[in-house]
Amino acid sequence: MEKNEQEKSQAIFDEVITGMKEWRASHPKATIREIEVEARKRVSRLEACLIEESALEGQTKAWAGKEPEERPRCANCGEPLVARGKQKRRMQATMGRVVELERTYGTCPQCGTGFFPWMRNEDYCREA
Repeated sequence: MEKNEQEKSQAIFDEVITGMKEWRASHPKATIREIEVEARKRVSRLEACLIEESALEGQTKAWAGKEPEERPRCANCGEPLVARGKQKRRMQATMGRVVELERTYGTCPQCGTGFFPWMRNEDYCREA
């Protein structure tokens, strides 16, 4: 994790702790359930940030322009994918938080299937 990412995570963590203390002070009669819901809501922001950072950190190096044997393969037919540029992919995390990843999108020249390849050829996210 790079320093900027660590600083971003730390800032969100600090906001979660400070915000929760402030919320608790302004809600002295809150039930355990209300406290739990508020804490989960606040922590989900940090969780989404950590998921995003970890996913981007673990992705493969840019594969656009690589030789076919070095590119991710189609899960349907096994052909090497063709890079179609970087695109943003939005996924939903816990508590409805959105995780946004910008990664190289690829299509299969054989069957036309599109993928956002993950870390290994067999791990992929298929577009719906």
